[in-house]
Amino acid sequence: MPKKGAVLSLSPSTPGSAMTGLSSISSSEPLRTISDRLGGAGSSTSSELSALSISSEDGGIIVAKGPAPRSSVGGQAKGKRPRESEASDAPAKKLKPDGEQVERGIYCHQDLAKRYGTDAAAVRARGKSGRAEGEHDQSAPYRFTCPCCLDQCQNSQCRKKKGLEPLGGDDSVSSEHSALSISDESELSALSELEGSADPMDGLNKVAETAVPKSKAKPKPRPSTGSGKQAKTKQAKGSVGGSSKAPPKAKAKSTPGKATPAKKSTPAKKATPGKATPAKSTPGKKATPGKEKPKAASKKGANAKSSAKATPKPKPVKKPTVVEPPVFEKVDTKLSLDEAEQRIQLREYLFRFGFEMSIPDRSMFALDDFDRPLTEASVRLFAGAMLEAIKLEVEKGGDDELYDRLFRYREELRYYADSARFASIYNELAEPLSLRLPKPVDHDAALRAILAVADGQPTPSWALETGPARRTAASRVPTSAEVVRMLLALAERTLATPRFRASLDSMTSENASRRSHAIRMKSLTNRYEAKQKGFAEARLRIKNATDTKWNKESTIAAREDYEEQAALLNVNLRAILGRTAPRSGPLGIDVDGRVYYALSHRLVEDGARPPSGWASGLLVYGAVPRKEESDELSEAVPRWSHFGKPAPVRQLAKWVEWRAKQAADAAKPAFKSPKKTPSKTTGGQLKLSFTPKKTMSVVNPIQADDNVSSSSSLTAESSDDLQALLHPSGYKPSPATIEENGKELARRLIEVAEWLMAMEAKGMGEVN
Repeated sequence: MPKKGAVLSLSPSTPGSAMTGLSSISSSEPLRTISDRLGGAGSSTSSELSALSISSEDGGIIVAKGPAPRSSVGGQAKGKRPRESEASDAPAKKLKPDGEQVERGIYCHQDLAKRYGTDAAAVRARGKSGRAEGEHDQSAPYRFTCPCCLDQCQNSQCRKKKGLEPLGGDDSVSSEHSALSISDESELSALSELEGSADPMDGLNKVAETAVPKSKAKPKPRPSTGSGKQAKTKQAKGSVGGSSKAPPKAKAKSTPGKATPAKKSTPAKKATPGKATPAKSTPGKKATPGKEKPKAASKKGANAKSSAKATPKPKPVKKPTVVEPPVFEKVDTKLSLDEAEQRIQLREYLFRFGFEMSIPDRSMFALDDFDRPLTEASVRLFAGAMLEAIKLEVEKGGDDELYDRLFRYREELRYYADSARFASIYNELAEPLSLRLPKPVDHDAALRAILAVADGQPTPSWALETGPARRTAASRVPTSAEVVRMLLALAERTLATPRFRASLDSMTSENASRRSHAIRMKSLTNRYEAKQKGFAEARLRIKNATDTKWNKESTIAAREDYEEQAALLNVNLRAILGRTAPRSGPLGIDVDGRVYYALSHRLVEDGARPPSGWASGLLVYGAVPRKEESDELSEAVPRWSHFGKPAPVRQLAKWVEWRAKQAADAAKPAFKSPKKTPSKTTGGQLKLSFTPKKTMSVVNPIQADDNVSSSSSLTAESSDDLQALLHPSGYKPSPATIEENGKELARRLIEVAEWLMAMEAKGMGEVN
C-alpha cells in the first residue's frame, strides 16, 4: 500500500541513469541515503522497503508492482508490531517552502491507476506545464498533486486523522503483487552491493534473485568488498556479532509482515544449487505467500464437491404410520341388521314427533332397549297416537264412514286392546289407508359365516325359516318384530298429513336454538379469556416456585373447564336440533362395509335420566378387526358392537380415517383422470344404470269420490326405485369420494365422543 506523499516514479532522463525512477534518487547515492530519503532514519528502511519491489518497465525504474500483504488500505499489516530496533512505518517528512512539515512517500503505478484513477504516464507527459495545487516536490520534472492533498487518500493513518474508518484491503490490487518482503539480513546485505556496481542491471538481477520463493531457491551470499561504507551499512542493519560480513543462511526466513501466521505445510524439496528458477508471477491471479496449493488435492476436492452437488442427498423416507383399531365390544343380541334398523327407525320417529302426538317423555325410555319386546301398554299408546293424527286429517276430508271406524279403533287401543287386537285393527285399516309393511331383508351374512357356506351356494332354508305358528287367523299373537313393522307402516302414513309436514318444514325453532347457542358460547369465551389474561398478568409477578406451580395448575384447570362447558353447549344444541331433524339415518359406512349408528340423545343437564340400552353409546354392525377375549365368534362374522367411552370412540375415528386414506391410495391406479376434451363425441341420450318401472304417481286412499284426504303418498314401485338409487349395482366411488366419506364419518364419530365426554362430566357415563 502506498504511503502518503507526492513523489511519483519517473522514467530515467538518460539511459545510463537507471535508478532515477525513485523521484530524485540516483543510483550513485548510497543505500543509507536512499533509506533516509524514504523513511527518515536509516533503521527504518527495513519496514519501508518491505512494501517495495523494483522492476524495469519501458527502460526506466518504477516503484512497487505489489506492496506487502496487509489487512487495511495504506496501513500497517494486521497483527504486526514493529520491533524496538525498527523505526515506525510512517513516511518521511519534508519541509514546504513556508517551513511546514509534510509527509513524503511513494505511490506505485497500480495504486495510482486502480485506487485513484491517475495515469502515471499522463502525469509524466504533462511535465512542468502549469502548477498543481498541493505540489510538494518542486524539483521533480512534473506537476503532481497527491491524493492526500485532494482528500482522497485511502491510507489508514490518513483516514484516521480525518476521523474516518479504514476501507479494508483491496483484492484487485493485491492480486497482482508478486514481490516478496526484504527483511532478513542476507537480502539486505545483497542490496548493499548496489553501491559499488557500475551497471544498474546488476541491481535488477539481484532483486530478481531475491524475489525467488525461499522454499525453492537458496541465495548465495556474495563476498563483501571490504569498504567502510558497506561495513557501516551492514552494522546498521544488524549484522550478527558486529562483523562486516553477513553469515550465509541455510534457508530464508518467512515474511514477517503477514497478518496471520501461515499453517504448517509439507516441507518442500531442496533445490539443486545453481538451478534456481525465478518465481513466475501471473498477473490477475491471487497468490497467497507462504502457502503452496496442492494441485492434485484441489482437483480431487473440486471433483468431490461437484459430485456432491450433482447428486443431492436423498430425503429421509418417513415410515408409514399404522393406526391400531380399538376393541369392539360385542352386543349380546339375536337381532339381525334389518330388525335392529327397524327398531332404530321407530325410536327415531317417536323421538322426533312424540311432542306432536302428545306422547309423554317417560314412555320413550322403553324404546331404548331393543332386546325387550314392546309392552302392550306401549303398543296401545303409540298406535293410538298415530290413529288420532290420521283421524284428524280424515275428519277434515269429510269421509264420515272412515272417520267413525278410526274413532272406534282409537277408543279400543286406548283402553283394552292387546297385541292380537292391534294386529286385527291393522289388517282392517291396511286397505282403506294404503298401509304397507316394510319389505323384509334377509341379512344372512352372519349365518353363512357361521355355517361356512360357499359363495356360490344358497343359504339353507331351515336356517332362515321359522316353524309353523300354533294359532292362526285373528287369534294369533304377533311377534315383537311384526308389531314393530305394523307401527312403522302407520308412522309412514302419518308423515303424509299436513300437521306433520308443517312441522318438518318449520325452521323457527332451529333458528332460535342456534341464536341462543351463539350467545351462550360468546359469553363463555369472554369469561375464559378474562381468566387467562389474569393468570398471564399474575405470572409476571411470581417470585417463587410455589406460585409458579399454582399458576400453572390454575391455567390448566381453567382451560379444561372451558372445554367441558363448550362441549356441553354443543351437545345440547345437537340434542335440540335432533327434535327438528327432517330425517334420520346411520352416521355412515366405512370402507369395509361396517354401518355406524348413534341414536338421538336428550339434553345433558343436572337431574336428567341417563340413557340406557342401545341409546347409551355408539353402535356398529359388521366384522370386527379387533375383538374381546371373551368373544368366541370369528372376526369375519358380522355382529353388533357397542362403544360407551369417549377414548375408544376417538381412537375409532382415527382408525376409520386412516383406513379410508389407505383405500383411496389403493384405488388411485384404477381411476385415472379422464381427458378434458373427448376424442370423439357420440350423440344420443345417456344410458341410465336403472330402468324405472313406472312414472311416479299419486295414489289416493281407496275412495272413488276423492273426498277422503288431500294427502298423497308414493307408490311401492317408485319407492323401490328411489331406494335403488342409494346403492346402485356396480357403482365404484372415486378415490377422492372414498377419502372424503372417511373424513366425514370420522367427524361425526368425534361428535359422538364429545357427547360421551359430556355425559361423563355429569355423572351419566357408562359404568365399568
